[in-house]
Amino acid sequence: MIRKASIQELAKLLRTLKEDNKSAILFLGAGASRSAGVPLAGELADILINHRKYGSFMTDLSDKGYVSCMTKLPAGYRKQFLKEYTETARINQAHLYAAALVKQGYIDTIATVNFDQLMVKALSLVNIYPNVYDLAASKGFILGGIETPSVAYLHGQSYGFWQFNTKSEMEYGAKNVNTFFTSQLANKAIIVLGYSGADPVFEILSQIEKFEFGLYWIGYQYDAPNQNVQTFLETANKECYLIEGYNADTFMDGLKKELKVAEPNILSKPFSHVKESLEIIGDFELQGKTKILWTKNVLEWVNAAIEGFEEGRGFTNMPQFNDQNIQVGILIEKAKEILSNRNYDKVTEIENDIQRSGNADAQMYLAFIYDDWGTTLFMDGRLNNNLPVIQSAIEKFRKSIEFKPDLFEAYSNLGSALGEFAILVKSEKIFEESIQMLRKANELAYDNWSVHFNLANMLSRAPRFKNVKEEFIDEAIKNLERAKMLNPDIFQIYGLLGKIWLERAKRNNFELKALEKAVFNFNEALIRGGKGHIETVTKAALAKANLGYEKKDIDLVIQAIDLYKIAYNANPENLMIIVNYGLALKRLTIFTNSIDTCNQAIDLFQKGLKFAPEDQNIINLLSEAKAIKERVNIKQ
Repeated sequence: MIRKASIQELAKLLRTLKEDNKSAILFLGAGASRSAGVPLAGELADILINHRKYGSFMTDLSDKGYVSCMTKLPAGYRKQFLKEYTETARINQAHLYAAALVKQGYIDTIATVNFDQLMVKALSLVNIYPNVYDLAASKGFILGGIETPSVAYLHGQSYGFWQFNTKSEMEYGAKNVNTFFTSQLANKAIIVLGYSGADPVFEILSQIEKFEFGLYWIGYQYDAPNQNVQTFLETANKECYLIEGYNADTFMDGLKKELKVAEPNILSKPFSHVKESLEIIGDFELQGKTKILWTKNVLEWVNAAIEGFEEGRGFTNMPQFNDQNIQVGILIEKAKEILSNRNYDKVTEIENDIQRSGNADAQMYLAFIYDDWGTTLFMDGRLNNNLPVIQSAIEKFRKSIEFKPDLFEAYSNLGSALGEFAILVKSEKIFEESIQMLRKANELAYDNWSVHFNLANMLSRAPRFKNVKEEFIDEAIKNLERAKMLNPDIFQIYGLLGKIWLERAKRNNFELKALEKAVFNFNEALIRGGKGHIETVTKAALAKANLGYEKKDIDLVIQAIDLYKIAYNANPENLMIIVNYGLALKRLTIFTNSIDTCNQAIDLFQKGLKFAPEDQNIINLLSEAKAIKERVNIKQ
């Protein structure tokens, strides 16, 4: 079973490592550069196949994958093709915030299978100039030869002599990569970000017996990793952990905030950044004799800008600057700093000044602060069903809307918080307000799939209230269909649709049409990564088992049993999974007259009774299974 960790646990480890003068390696895959404008490997393969210039080389492909396409493309054109993307890529959150963590000593080595220069550029923006190691171009590798801070290119650089694109090229460089990891992981944690595990580097990682300070694999959102990665993460005693719920940018942003690392000066204090850059420039020699500080005059300008803008002293001797605009700019920067570091209690220091200013941009940042504050409170309150904390979150969301009435995120979050609160206190009136807020978010951001999903998710919970009409469920289905159209790759959309149709089937005596729609959507969810989400797997199994029983379709019942097996292995003490797994096996016995299948069902019901010895439903199911076994024995 995969061990999971939270971003908070990783932050705690990084703080402890730093205190012990240790650090971590950040291992970047293609996913880290995607939002910067560099396509993923599969996307590059599709581009090559349809490329006006290079498409003619894509004949007799063994498959349509990246490695096959690159093998067909002449080596000289590979570099030329990739440069179209690596040279135009723009630094994203993942790289810039990774650089901020390097500057603060939480990370000292970046290893990457990407060719782009994004990490080196990002480090330069925090005035760090790393040691760069190109393992593809290195003839050999000396243990202890890596000086930090460093960036190690495992497959080569965009401008280097070598880039490893084909399988044989990657295998050629495997020795250097193996030596690199062996030398670096003795006293470091490793964070794997944006990496699919689909190249020979993964084989090297998987051969490492134990990661002494842990390997933290950052999954993409809640998508299940591929089977090889799952097997690797499940291996006992390797100290591997999976962190879910992020993409590369949101993960680095979240980790930066958890570690309370300030926003890089290039964004928050640009003149201080310039000053730091200027201060590394030495004296210039004039005519071979006199040495002077060539940057003195420029530094005076920069210092004036620091005093005027960043420290808020104004420019009394510079009439071209408006004091009011300068003060507003300072308020905005303070608001950004509060938001970046989550120092919510400091918002009162600037709130009145921002309100008096009437500046829309400044008020927008206040709205962002309150929305983020509310989200943090809501997540904590929902975890423990803490009503006062959820109420406090609701207040913050309302405050956010007060400052920016068109902030759809605040309406969506307010609706979710109100809905959760309504369900806990059993208030249909508050629940209806929740739906109104979510509908408002829907109006403001009709082309955003998540607002449709959030509204549908809350509408799907309407049956908890007796007086709720079936029209709510129709509205939920309509919104999910819209979400599907906007973003067809999100398994949670299909999973929720499947769940809604399954619940409707239950309310209508397991109506076949509703069951069929449930099974269809669950299948779509499973295809898109839902197999790593146990609730989706369990609900899909229930839908297939019921449809298979109603239609007397043995294949569907067997599919249900296979899914229950996955859910059971992940949660072997979950009573609902145990009982429904047993029920599916009992039903299969009716079709197949298999004693082995019936015995498995009996074992599961007996296990269920250990958890709930007086549960009459399980007692009846066990009795029925034993009776079926007797009949099968008589027949045989």
